[in-house]
Amino acid sequence: MQFSENVSLKSLNTFGIEAKARFYYELHSKQELKEIIPIIDKSEKPLLFLGSGSNILFTKDFDGYVVRIVSKGIRIISTNETECFVEAAAGEEWDSLIQFCIQNNLYGLENLSGIPGTVGSAPVQNIGAYGVEVKDCIHLVNIVMTSDFSETGLTNKECRFAYRDSIFKSRFQYRVLVDSVVFRLSRVPRFVLNYGGVTEEVERISPDSVDLKTVSQAIINIRNRKIPDPKVIGSAGSFFKNPIIDQTRFNRIINVFPDLKYFYDLGQNYKLAAAWLIEQCGWKGFRYGDIGVNENQPLILMNFGNASGKDILNLSRKIQQSVLDKFGIVLEPEVNIQ
Repeated sequence: MQFSENVSLKSLNTFGIEAKARFYYELHSKQELKEIIPIIDKSEKPLLFLGSGSNILFTKDFDGYVVRIVSKGIRIISTNETECFVEAAAGEEWDSLIQFCIQNNLYGLENLSGIPGTVGSAPVQNIGAYGVEVKDCIHLVNIVMTSDFSETGLTNKECRFAYRDSIFKSRFQYRVLVDSVVFRLSRVPRFVLNYGGVTEEVERISPDSVDLKTVSQAIINIRNRKIPDPKVIGSAGSFFKNPIIDQTRFNRIINVFPDLKYFYDLGQNYKLAAAWLIEQCGWKGFRYGDIGVNENQPLILMNFGNASGKDILNLSRKIQQSVLDKFGIVLEPEVNIQ
């Protein structure tokens, strides 16, 4: 197996950060994994699996092996009157799967339209938007252990999905390759429209009827108005998670800040709107040189040209500190920082 050396990752991460991989390889199949892992293990250098680079911030060169997953394929496994099971390879672009669902009238993922990334990274992050999380539709995640190349399928429950979290970010981090994901989709229309102006946008596009294509386009339109195109301005989408706090802390904060934006979570917990917290600290629309905070969605940190990963990281830390000082809330990064 031939690794490329000292490869620029600038075009392989949506922040557009210049960083180099000491060794680089594009993985097309799980069979190739068995050939490259012994080489990596022998070198004792770190391994990083990379999809489309849409949720990562490189703060330095990666002195190890970057393996980019480029496997392709989407197929229907089985179907009945109400459900359809679809398997997609980890290297498939996320929006390719969305288009497959639209073409085959399969419901469940349309609210996740327009999210940059690959299928394999979706369960890792448990991506979510506009009232839907990908865990709602995941049936099985097929993985390969890098230690012994054993293969298994993890059920939805075994993946331990949580808000922007999964077993792949804890116990299995850097230890498994996500080979493919099996989705359980509905053949019966079931739209989630009561979130973030989706209903209004759907009615604007198609006042008389609702279908998959309309909902998907409505989501994309809303995203485009709020989120900069990473092909034009470097970003990784939402940089921070929405913090979740208990009832006691919630009561204490809302007594001081009655305009606090929040969402109910499970039980007695409340999910706070991180964007609102950041805006209240004066960061919305901030720019200094080539770094900045989006003027429409302050969760998005941006690289306007030649910012370094450390520049972005330092900005994120200043935002975290100001939110902590003002509200006593710790913002956790959603982005994988390397």
